Order: sequence, then C-alpha cells, then structure tokens
Amino acid sequence: MTTDEAYRAVPKITRGSCHCGAVHWEFRGTIPDATICNCTVC
Repeated sequence: MTTDEAYRAVPKITRGSCHCGAVHWEFRGTIPDATICNCTVC
C-alpha cells in the first residue's frame, strides 16, 4: 500500500457543535454537500 492509498483509506472525520456548545456531533466519511445550519434554541 502506498502512502497515497493509505491516506485515502482513512475515513475523513468532521466534527462540529452548536454555538453554545450544548450539542456536539461527529461524522465519519465524505460530506458531498454542506449547508449552513445553526442551533436556534441555545
């Protein structure tokens, strides 16, 4: 396995939270499209 193949084999991890930090999330994989999302009840 080359370095490039090894890099692609590791799943991408995206983490986030609402503005106040009460809710946290983690997504493993590629996010094809993203939209703006905000917690409205902090």
